[in-house]
Amino acid sequence: MDIAKRIKTLRELKELSIYDMTVRTGLSHSCILKIENGQRQPNLNTLTKLCEGLGVTLGEFFADESSAVLNDQERTVVKAMKKLSKKQRDAVIKLLNSMTE
Repeated sequence: MDIAKRIKTLRELKELSIYDMTVRTGLSHSCILKIENGQRQPNLNTLTKLCEGLGVTLGEFFADESSAVLNDQERTVVKAMKKLSKKQRDAVIKLLNSMTE
């Protein structure tokens, strides 16, 4: 996996600027640019900060790059669905399907 490319891709996917990332992570502008350009490899602490800034877990970061990363709303829906019984989940899915047909 190309870590630099993955960071930049996720940042752009979430429509975040380098400045947004500096605010979210506390990392400097030049640090983030060097990482995205492959001039510097982030250590685990820095990578954790970048993931938090991107709104992804380390697991999501290292997941198959073709898999979608959930946004905050989607993550909220998944968490809520996990709390429901099977019957309730089936009802929600049926409702969602009826709304999208």
